[in-house]
Amino acid sequence: MPILNLPKFLTFLLFLLAATSVFAQQDAIIRNFLNENRISLELSESDIQDWIVYDNYNSSHNGVSHVYIRQKVNGIEIYNAIANFNIKDGKVIGMGDRLQRNISNLATSQTAGISPGDAIIQAASQLNLNISETPRALEPVNAQHFIFGKSGISKENIPVKLMYQPGPEGELILAWDLSIYETNAKHWWSVRVDAQTGKILDKVDWVISCNFDHKQFGKCDNPNHKQHSNTSLTSNSMLPEQYRVFAEPVESPNHGVRSLKINPRDSLSSPYGWHDTNGSNGAEYTITRGNNVNAYE
Repeated sequence: MPILNLPKFLTFLLFLLAATSVFAQQDAIIRNFLNENRISLELSESDIQDWIVYDNYNSSHNGVSHVYIRQKVNGIEIYNAIANFNIKDGKVIGMGDRLQRNISNLATSQTAGISPGDAIIQAASQLNLNISETPRALEPVNAQHFIFGKSGISKENIPVKLMYQPGPEGELILAWDLSIYETNAKHWWSVRVDAQTGKILDKVDWVISCNFDHKQFGKCDNPNHKQHSNTSLTSNSMLPEQYRVFAEPVESPNHGVRSLKINPRDSLSSPYGWHDTNGSNGAEYTITRGNNVNAYE
């Protein structure tokens, strides 16, 4: 019979209780803030009635907690209807607002007409991907969220989640939200598929590619895209804190030349530099990687 390690169990239990208490406090702080500022934010009571925390973290250098929420209506999350709150000393000191307004009047339906597996098939067809395997659910996260196998079209398992997608007229269209990372790694599609018709309502490619001729400084594959990464180490011999880059405000090789930047970190946002994450001797990594982007050839 297994023997319970009581000290470790109690430590884990205390940690869990402490975390639950912190989350409950943050939830109350956000709810109070929204209620007190609802009119000035032009939000209805139903707009702030139901939401989930989908991410949060603490900044150790200044004691600020960053909490991110997503709106729900009819118990279903709304894609990109988000807000972030900066909390310190029990008060909201800043808010980023992308919440939807008057959501109770905008939702078109509550029940999907096609299954999540059918949504994958419909999305693959419209993305010109050939499914070699029938989509198979590996596990249900909950009644609205499923994880499917790769189906021969994706490098990763395919998450599928029921959500509302804001439409062109401001309506909220019930949709299956899913992502497909193509097997050739050239595209990683984030897609919203109409839960009634199977039509793709919205898609975003999480892979951004630029093809510069290093001799001619040719144009990017997508010259209208301003968000490509232009920071890279020029050789393995360079020190981790030195970068040969097209520095701001130079937005691409077509707009200027490269310059050498030495230790360009911000001491507040990156107190240990760009490659050290814990302050101990030695860098955790020496590649062009960050919290949002991993840039590589």
